[in-house]
Amino acid sequence: MAFRVWPDTGPTEAIRYALVWKHRPGSLAQLPNLQAILVLGAGVDSVLADSGLPADVPVIRLVGAGLPGPMAEYALYAVLHFQRRMADYYAQQRTAIWQPREEYLARDWPVGVMGLGVIGGFVAQRIAVLGYPVAGWSRRDKSVKGVEVFTGAAGFESFLARTRVLVNVLPLTPQTCGILSARTFAAMPRGSYVVNIGRGGHVIDADLIAALDSAHLAGAMLDVFEQEPLPTTHPFWRHPKVIVTPHVAAPTLASESEAQVVDNIRRLERGEPAPGFVERTTSSGAHYIALDHVRALAAFMVFAWHFTHAWNGAPNPPSSAPGATLLPKSNHYANPNHEAVLPPRPDANVPNKSDGGAMKKLLLVIVLAIAAYFRSYAVGNL
Repeated sequence: MAFRVWPDTGPTEAIRYALVWKHRPGSLAQLPNLQAILVLGAGVDSVLADSGLPADVPVIRLVGAGLPGPMAEYALYAVLHFQRRMADYYAQQRTAIWQPREEYLARDWPVGVMGLGVIGGFVAQRIAVLGYPVAGWSRRDKSVKGVEVFTGAAGFESFLARTRVLVNVLPLTPQTCGILSARTFAAMPRGSYVVNIGRGGHVIDADLIAALDSAHLAGAMLDVFEQEPLPTTHPFWRHPKVIVTPHVAAPTLASESEAQVVDNIRRLERGEPAPGFVERTTSSGAHYIALDHVRALAAFMVFAWHFTHAWNGAPNPPSSAPGATLLPKSNHYANPNHEAVLPPRPDANVPNKSDGGAMKKLLLVIVLAIAAYFRSYAVGNL
């Protein structure tokens, strides 16, 4: 497979895969035979911000690629820095003051991690190992060993209320943009801290500065910003309660990234799904749903048929019953061994009066399920 470096693309119709990081907006639309866009990082916000991004081309990001370990180290340093009052001791050193401060034990210093994906789950577990009470917040219900999990909008305020140090590892999506806002800070205990290693777009800067100035928040450690490099005139640089680092929480490791990109291309060439598939939102708000969601909805619809048929009072015949239609095994079901049997009509020549009611109930169940799915999706892609 030939490899070309932009802008020396050669014939654009020959390009099938694009490896990108902060590409020029509109440039990918010039590749008519593009089959996949492989992002050279875990974050995809800069790619999805391209209004000219081909709508029918899958976007695949890096998963892991050496990022979880360094991200966990950065987060752990921030937790220790605030817990052990290091900012206070640095200030005392400048004026030669020898004064021990009140100390807190790890068990009395609850940490909350926003986002429980590959990186967030790893960060949460690493911190929990050291004895901190760790909770995580995610859009979908997840199980992370040693971590108390809060889910969706219903669990967000309870998650914030028990958190002394909030570590943000969320991806930036339309649903999570600006999530670190005055409302979020107000739900946290007074004297709490914020650590942002997600994206700068998660933070409303003015709200964070106001929360720090009012002493509701005691400090913040920020590694990512809306504009990078951070302008020299930005108040974060000189705020006494803010620590600024230049987007260094986790460098992408070239060796692991190369191996993952090559493996993803090989998978795509074989017609197999690649890890890191990104759910996308069109300008109209409609979602491209990941394959596992499609499988789950398909399996549910099969279940819904049986449920509404039983609800309607008709027995479910065995698969060998005359007139039964056997749906073949398919990879499109969450359970590949699932076989669904559609019941035959009691008499091919006699209308079944219950069919209309059963169908209405079936449609009602499906509509409610799909509505519930997209309502949960709106909380964010966490």
